[in-house]
Amino acid sequence: MGEPRTGERWAFLAGLLVLVALAPGCASDPSKPGEPELMRIDQWFPGHYSNAAQVAADLSAGRAPHEAVLLEVIPLDAPLIGLHAFYLVEKRADGSGRILSQRLVRFALVKRKHLVKLEESLWSFTEPERWREGDLTPELFTSLQPPDVKPLRGCELTWTRAGERFTATDDREHCSHLSERTGAIVSIDTRIELSPDELAVSEREIDAHGATVGREPADPYLRFHHVGS
Repeated sequence: MGEPRTGERWAFLAGLLVLVALAPGCASDPSKPGEPELMRIDQWFPGHYSNAAQVAADLSAGRAPHEAVLLEVIPLDAPLIGLHAFYLVEKRADGSGRILSQRLVRFALVKRKHLVKLEESLWSFTEPERWREGDLTPELFTSLQPPDVKPLRGCELTWTRAGERFTATDDREHCSHLSERTGAIVSIDTRIELSPDELAVSEREIDAHGATVGREPADPYLRFHHVGS
């Protein structure tokens, strides 16, 4: 969810969330503020995703296609990260199995100015190669130690529910990285939408003048659909 990528990918995409099957004895209380939203994300988020339908629609309409990507969202038992943790890995959908990005994420309820908010925190790996089989052997993450991960501070996402859809945004004034395109520090504008069947992710690099770095497609989102649990 590798190091943060440029263009159409979320600051993970660093980012990229966190949700784990709740540990025995730690069941959520749906009467508490924010707990129903946390439980709903826990149900909707994990699984196997593809944006093949989006790519096919692009080609049918004569548009430059989005990159074809497979996304795996695996719930974890990772004591270092905490409850509601996930491993996110993006791969090319060309059969090569090439990994585009890897990320750990975690959801938690936090109190901000007397309001309880659903917040996603993100971590990248110091040695990504060690964890590239994490989607096949998620038990690897029980051994995580602090030197193994780097928190993406300032890139937390705030999640909001409206009916049968969640939306999430970061604060691009505080989320930044070194752009591979320009070699300069750029802000990351990340937006996510989640429904029972779709996960849509947009990540843009914004330069010091407020302009988007690189080509911006008509639809800035990668639109993933569930292809399995």
